[in-house]
Amino acid sequence: ILKNLLFTFLLRAIAFTCKKAATISENNNLASDSVQIPDSLSIQSADNPNAFRVETIADKADLGKVIFTENGKTIISFDTQSNTGKIKLNGKEYPLNNLNFSENTYEISGSEIEITAEDGNFQEMVSDCNYGTFPEFKIKFNNQEVKLANIKVQDCPNYN
Repeated sequence: ILKNLLFTFLLRAIAFTCKKAATISENNNLASDSVQIPDSLSIQSADNPNAFRVETIADKADLGKVIFTENGKTIISFDTQSNTGKIKLNGKEYPLNNLNFSENTYEISGSEIEITAEDGNFQEMVSDCNYGTFPEFKIKFNNQEVKLANIKVQDCPNYN
C-alpha cells in the first residue's frame, strides 16, 4: 500500500509540474505575442506633431563613416570617403552630400535638408572612433524644423 501511495504521489507531482510549466510557457508566448517591437523608429517633434517624421535607416558604423543614432537606432549615416550620406523622412530616403565638423558641431546638408548638431559632449577616442552626445539636434526640411534631443554620434575617421 505504501508503494502504491508513493507512486500515486509521484505521478501527481509530475503531472502538476508539467501543467505548471505549460501554463508558464503559454503566458510567455502571450507576452511575446502582445509586445510588438517596431522594425523602424519614427520620431516626431513634440512641439509640432504635424511636422515630418525622422525614421531609422539600415546602416552600421564603420571606418570612414559618421553615424547618428536615437535610442540605438541609426537615423543618419554619412560616408566621409565618398562624401555621401542618407536620412529617411516620412518614409523616403534623402541623399546628403555635405558634412562639416568644427568645435563640437556638425553641419550636414543635402537637397532641401539642413542638419545642425551643436555643443556635442565628446568622450575620449575609443578604437579609432569618436563618440559624443548632442543635447540639441535640428533638422530642417521643406521649411519645417524638427528638434531632437540626446542624439548620439559615432565618428570613425579613415586615415588611409
